[in-house]
Amino acid sequence: MTTTPHTPEKTPLWFSRAGARAVDHAAANELMIPGILLMEHAAIALRDAALTILRGTDGPVCIVCGTGNNGGAGYALARLLHVAGVPVNIVAAHPTDGLTGDAATNARAARMLGLPIRTNGALDAHATLIVDALLGTGLAGPVRSGIASLINAINDTGSPVLAVDIPSGLDADTGRPLGATVTASTTMTFCGMKNGFADPASRRYTGRVRVAPIGVPASLLERFGTPAAERTDT
Repeated sequence: MTTTPHTPEKTPLWFSRAGARAVDHAAANELMIPGILLMEHAAIALRDAALTILRGTDGPVCIVCGTGNNGGAGYALARLLHVAGVPVNIVAAHPTDGLTGDAATNARAARMLGLPIRTNGALDAHATLIVDALLGTGLAGPVRSGIASLINAINDTGSPVLAVDIPSGLDADTGRPLGATVTASTTMTFCGMKNGFADPASRRYTGRVRVAPIGVPASLLERFGTPAAERTDT
């Protein structure tokens, strides 16, 4: 019988907003990894995190989706939770017929499964878990009023909140709120830590931060991320 030696978990790399964007671009254009495949890896990690938070309860889970990659991961998560037998409902920031790209593909799959998608902004008051899939690391300016209303609705539920990559409204580079900001109990971030998470004040919004891979090789991540030992802003 052979055994596989244990490989210690590596310390996560740290990424700026630009670095995170560069990883996605290089994965798609240099390695020809389809964006929807990266999104599926993210959704699988989110599903596992959601099932851990639920701890065998019956749900339901309410997923609040934006229009970008975070929203696309939210729609993919809804499908995976549905397949796992968890009741799911979706609140969309905008009508799904206006989506494009990978987010549109995953929203279409959710619709074909008959998952409820609402655009009236009313969150499920009985949800066991809220998933924040509204805004991602690309946010660099003030949160718009319509999205701010959804963020406030998420915070008002009092339910545990799982944030996708970064709490909506938080600046990925500074860790400071850009207006209304989701207060998450858990943040599932991808590829590595975001620079803003180094600010202790950001913990009010991120809660516990967990890092998940999305199928990008370490050689590419190391080109755009910074090892913790080399950071000069902490």
